[in-house]
Amino acid sequence: MPGGISIAAADLMLSPTGAGRDLALYDVASDPGAMRSDRVTALIEIGFVSPDRGLAGWPEGLSMQVRQIALFQLAFSLGAWPAWFNSACSSCGAPVDLRVAVDEFEITPAPGPIPAEIEVEGPSGHVTFRVPTASDERKLESDPTLGLTELCATADLPRAEIDAWEQAFDAGLAKVLPGFEPELPFDCPECGATSGWWFDPIDWIGQHTRQCLAEVDTLARTYGWSEAAILALPEARRHQYLSIIGERR
Repeated sequence: MPGGISIAAADLMLSPTGAGRDLALYDVASDPGAMRSDRVTALIEIGFVSPDRGLAGWPEGLSMQVRQIALFQLAFSLGAWPAWFNSACSSCGAPVDLRVAVDEFEITPAPGPIPAEIEVEGPSGHVTFRVPTASDERKLESDPTLGLTELCATADLPRAEIDAWEQAFDAGLAKVLPGFEPELPFDCPECGATSGWWFDPIDWIGQHTRQCLAEVDTLARTYGWSEAAILALPEARRHQYLSIIGERR
């Protein structure tokens, strides 16, 4: 897909909830054989309403930053928050229980529409860079030795200047992209050192959509209905039947 799609993460609308959607999300989130970048694309496409653009695979055109924010927003819509997580101090190794709220992941809106390219001034003049999208995410995943700065540059960069260009490119992206920090700092109650904790939104999505399998299994065994028939039921009606089954037990 050429260029990028200028959609802010705040403008994305979650798709209607239901067992069919949850089962589709679970299938993608629980597939360890697929590339992570492809799973992110599929999860966003299932979890959000498609923009009125008539584009197939539209999440591929979103900037990498917006894709990451969208994935987190989808995870935040599932399960109960605040939530408890287990981590460990990176200094002394002590186990730490973390109570995490959604609003701790601060998102700063982009100052305007996200461009497909930005002009960056560096040590040897001006260079145009593409704003990274899913294709760059996929290339980095396939070859971790690649550098995002060199991938997105539309001109060759002198090797001796790469570090300086990386700083200039990062600063240029910060001016046009939304701000988002996925790592949360926490202080160790044992030694007082500060560590960082990373939330895995794909794992969370998989955990909290798996319930739909149990619901389908219960209704299929009780009534003999097919998976397709169960998924076609309105969510409220499906829960009414599950409630009746529970009352009988």
